[in-house]
Amino acid sequence: MALRTQITGILNRLVGEGEGEGAEGGSAPAPAQAHVNPHGGNGDHRMTTQADIQFRVLNYPDTDPVVALVFVRDGNPLPPNGRVFTLELSPGTTQLEANTLVSLLNRRVVRLVETRAAPSARVEEAEAGPVASVGS
Repeated sequence: MALRTQITGILNRLVGEGEGEGAEGGSAPAPAQAHVNPHGGNGDHRMTTQADIQFRVLNYPDTDPVVALVFVRDGNPLPPNGRVFTLELSPGTTQLEANTLVSLLNRRVVRLVETRAAPSARVEEAEAGPVASVGS
């Protein structure tokens, strides 16, 4: 819990300073675009929500580096809105490794996509009971 509080504080400071990016103030929600995508020809629909993101390396005196996911709008980081997402790295990860990872993530990952789909009939059947094994 203390680590989450530290992460939120650091992210708030980063957003407040904007690191030269002219960050927006206030507690705006993460930018999201929702739409329904038809999937296949069976009438199955999926709700997809997308948000633009960046990654930042956070450093604490008592832990290895942590990678934070930061929601952005128009290239500017948004303040955390009650939830903070971080990636814990393997123990012993160096600062150089963390910086390299974040650099690669920021060059290649531009959007976080959440897809919610209604369970298919096969999934519901599988969850309803055990499947009899062949040859038993």
